[in-house]
Amino acid sequence: MGRLVSWLKNHYPALVIAGAVFFSVTFASQCSFLYRWNSWNDVHCYYTVAMMMRNGSVLYRDICEHKGPYFYFLHYAASGMTPGSFLGMYFVELIYGWVFAYASYKTLKLFIPSAMRCTIGTTAILVAFYIPISFFHGDSVEEMMTPLYALSLYWLLKMVKTGNEMRWYELGLSGLFCGLAMLSKFNLTSFYLGFGIAAFVLFCMKHRVKQGFLAALYFLLGFVLSTIPALIYLGLTQSFGDFFDIYVYRNLFSYSTAAPLEPRERLKMMGLVVVTRYAFGYTYYLLIIPAIIYAIITKKYQNLPLLVSLFLPYTILNLALIIGGVSYMYYGQPNAVFAFLGIVMIDRLLQRSPKAVAFTKKHNKKIVPLSFVALALLSFFGTPNMPQMFVKEEDIPQYQMKAIIEKEENPTLLNYGTLDAGLYGLCNILPTTKYFMGNNAHFEDLKEEQDHIVNEGLVTFVYARADHIPEKIDVHYELVYQAPDIDFFSVRTHHLYRHK
Repeated sequence: MGRLVSWLKNHYPALVIAGAVFFSVTFASQCSFLYRWNSWNDVHCYYTVAMMMRNGSVLYRDICEHKGPYFYFLHYAASGMTPGSFLGMYFVELIYGWVFAYASYKTLKLFIPSAMRCTIGTTAILVAFYIPISFFHGDSVEEMMTPLYALSLYWLLKMVKTGNEMRWYELGLSGLFCGLAMLSKFNLTSFYLGFGIAAFVLFCMKHRVKQGFLAALYFLLGFVLSTIPALIYLGLTQSFGDFFDIYVYRNLFSYSTAAPLEPRERLKMMGLVVVTRYAFGYTYYLLIIPAIIYAIITKKYQNLPLLVSLFLPYTILNLALIIGGVSYMYYGQPNAVFAFLGIVMIDRLLQRSPKAVAFTKKHNKKIVPLSFVALALLSFFGTPNMPQMFVKEEDIPQYQMKAIIEKEENPTLLNYGTLDAGLYGLCNILPTTKYFMGNNAHFEDLKEEQDHIVNEGLVTFVYARADHIPEKIDVHYELVYQAPDIDFFSVRTHHLYRHK
């Protein structure tokens, strides 16, 4: 018993943080067991793709979806762990969370010597990451990449704070992470552009240019190795051309934000993006922005190596996120890796107060469990997803539509003109076309194929939203279900049509 108590005392930071991650993810992500349904359309897109791949469809050739292959490989594995539910991705999200918490704790330890204060700071960072609207419903590429950013940033800052050069495997893993970003959502490689430049500059500042080039080679080696599984898949399935068409060309040229705009309009769009980023990720920006102001006032920015290691990744990442002009809630989520700056600022200010120092020493044993309880309460009441925990299955429109669809023998389905509503996975129906749903981009061949299916009456059911009703739907189909669905800021009206 004594050994157990001693072990618990020695490992309490890890135990508290692991528990904090569990509560944070469980309450915030709609993939967890507390939720009967994930109301984000994108998540259902990923799972429908995984379902199609499990049944022999080839990504990009037989499936039109525009994320990178690694994100779909991940969902292929997650959905295979727990078929018919999102629990597989919930387990993956727990791993994301533990990696993020570990990297955040280790980063704080570079600036704050106290394990207790770093533990409390890490729980605060977890709150900042998980409870704002930017986390959305969970299961985004941004959520996947944020822990990897945090690890690489820790290694970069460790080089600055300790004076020791990054190890070869830290550079190689950072290159591998960059490859994962490029083959999941390529604008997220921007962080690693800043990371790579910062690392090379730090080597040059130490007059070790040769080592800087060697570090770049290790990074490049990790990057190349990361691409091999995707290249093997594309080669074996002979889908290189399809991959380039959908993931590269269409991502670059088929989205409305890629269309040419007048400079004034472009600036207005970028300004709107900046405002929405701050609004949707207010919790971590409340830590980041005061820390930047504090650094300016106290002239902490004069630590040039530290400034380089923070300024370049932060600036290049955010330029890439802003310049496209897309204001989706979750796009700014990776900025949470810089939230530690606010924790360091708060700690420095508190350490200047003798009363605060005396208080923490006196109540040392109580503060950590109290912070843990506070995190659990904030995670539960703070997440905007919380009301969805109490929604009953019979009140969810998709389950109501499922009851109608299952009355038909061997039904087929088309999700027309809008993102996946989740009916394919819920009803276990394989799409009959690669264009199984609409898209945020304008793909002319997608619309032509979906219109052809509706106009010829080739499927049993057609799902559509009020803003995407097929022009000739009444020729072969009759409306059998209609209901509103409110999610955060939008009100969507579901329509389900059955073949006459």
